[in-house]
Amino acid sequence: MLNNSVQHQILEAAKELFFAKGYFNATSKEIADYAKVPRTSINYYFPSVKELYTGIKEYALQDLLEKVIKYFYQRSY
Repeated sequence: MLNNSVQHQILEAAKELFFAKGYFNATSKEIADYAKVPRTSINYYFPSVKELYTGIKEYALQDLLEKVIKYFYQRSY
């Protein structure tokens, strides 16, 4: 899903700030500062807050799926 590390940094920062401050209270400036990326990068990869939130959910599900696959792969040998 991720094209590069900037997206990863943005998603990780947004995830942390949404959890800590709430979806409606975390600003794009705070997310950019936390991710150490220009604020324009957030708008480039995620044009709306809804798309950013959806990206976080997809990122989390992909991470979970990879862990489940790894778990079952290790147990099959």
